[in-house]
Amino acid sequence: WVFKDNAIYNNNRQNDSPAGSFQSFLPNGIGILMVGVRGQTVRNNHVEGNNLAGILMAGLCTVQAAAFGQDCEGQNAPRDGDPSANDNRIIGNSFGQNGLQPNANLGLPGKDILYIQSQLEFLKPNNNCFQDNISSSEEGGPASSFATEDFLSEISLPT
Repeated sequence: WVFKDNAIYNNNRQNDSPAGSFQSFLPNGIGILMVGVRGQTVRNNHVEGNNLAGILMAGLCTVQAAAFGQDCEGQNAPRDGDPSANDNRIIGNSFGQNGLQPNANLGLPGKDILYIQSQLEFLKPNNNCFQDNISSSEEGGPASSFATEDFLSEISLPT
């Protein structure tokens, strides 16, 4: 699918999903959430005022491990193929005032774009592309971003 020409503001409502569900693990404050998606385009959107991140893209196995302490092997393996976030395009979006109140329990910085995949997921060719995403702040410049494979060390976003 293509997600374009939208305005996404202030997705900061308290998460009231049923306890123990996959959704209950998700923090509030994410403008656009992409988990284990493949071949999607996010283009020409304005994303503003989200406490944790304007866009958070993560591999399903990464989220499953962080939320439930389970790997993607055997009985826990996804039934529909590769659970990595692959072949996605995040292009030409504008961001403002995202990541100003990150969730301290996650240990992740607040940013316009957060990209998280496990080391195993990063070993696969993922062909994700992050290009021409800008900050709409007075200073302008590129959107703030943080990519990691271990929740600690920062790596460069693929372009």
